Amino acid sequence: MGREVRVTAIELDPKRCVNLRKEFSPGSGVERVLERDFLTVTPEETGLFDWILMNPPFSRGQDMAHVRHAFEFLRAGGTLVAIMSPGFEYRSDAASALFRDWLSLRQAADMASWHPLPEGSFKTSGTNVRTVMLTIKRGK
Repeated sequence: MGREVRVTAIELDPKRCVNLRKEFSPGSGVERVLERDFLTVTPEETGLFDWILMNPPFSRGQDMAHVRHAFEFLRAGGTLVAIMSPGFEYRSDAASALFRDWLSLRQAADMASWHPLPEGSFKTSGTNVRTVMLTIKRGK
């Protein structure tokens, strides 16, 4: 018998929240849909998670801020998977440098890796932006 899955979705856009609530009926495993700016949500409000799957906004380095914030919600032994802009790899701004430093600590402990997604991965969503998939594990 499989494990029970409980999903918490956090989405800023009101229309997407309506769609999420319609899409996921009772019993689907979606426990709640929070219509909020994720960066204002705290682990005390939601609890900790074994898995975090996210596709944060990319503009102005928001993806890096969201990933670092999401890591605080990760239970020991948990895994975070994020779709991100590859910009953190080469940008020279302070936020990108700090993110690379933060990530390199996890990478050195063999707890983080990333790889580019194929070109056109999100073409059906109306964008051809380049992306990477980042995976981070939290130590036990």
